[in-house]
Amino acid sequence: MKLDYNLLKAAALVAPKNDMRYYLNGVRIEPVDDGICIVATDGNVLFAAFQETDDVLSAPVTIPTELVQSETKGAATREQVKLGLHLVQRIPKDNAQPYTFNGYHFTPVEGKFPDWRRVLPAETSGDAAIFNPGLYALAHRAIAIADGYKNYNELLDSTGDPSRFRLNGNSPSVLAGKNTHSMVLLMPLRHNHQENKGSVILRGITQ
Repeated sequence: MKLDYNLLKAAALVAPKNDMRYYLNGVRIEPVDDGICIVATDGNVLFAAFQETDDVLSAPVTIPTELVQSETKGAATREQVKLGLHLVQRIPKDNAQPYTFNGYHFTPVEGKFPDWRRVLPAETSGDAAIFNPGLYALAHRAIAIADGYKNYNELLDSTGDPSRFRLNGNSPSVLAGKNTHSMVLLMPLRHNHQENKGSVILRGITQ
């Protein structure tokens, strides 16, 4: 099975390596109708993308984050550069690992990956939200790479469309891909907007 390089690189940005929830420490490949979903999450940011393929994956598999990151160190590209994920039959009498990724044997990350579709919003409210700046930048970088760009500014320069980010108040906001079937969910910082009410007095600025 051939996996899209840009989608893997974007997912690897989001996937943790040493999370106590060990089942998150990888990039999840899930079979769906007509293709696969490539998914990663650290609990605050979730990346998900669909890739059409005729290859068949019999069951979901989670590739360790470090392996995906090591094989996607190069710059993102718009070309159809793909890496390979191949199922290798386990031979009971030896210790052969059941999968190879880009030629490297690995054991899939164990544990039950969360039912990530449960947090996907059916629609967004457009209500304002407050985000961790680092996670905000990570989400935008991931969607840009998924779409084939080095950074979000380059994506904007090419499309002139900054409206792909859909705010959703205290619920997960959605950043949608433009060139790919991909999305990033970004959890906001919980905030009571009533706390913003009151006078603004700054020494030497306001009178």
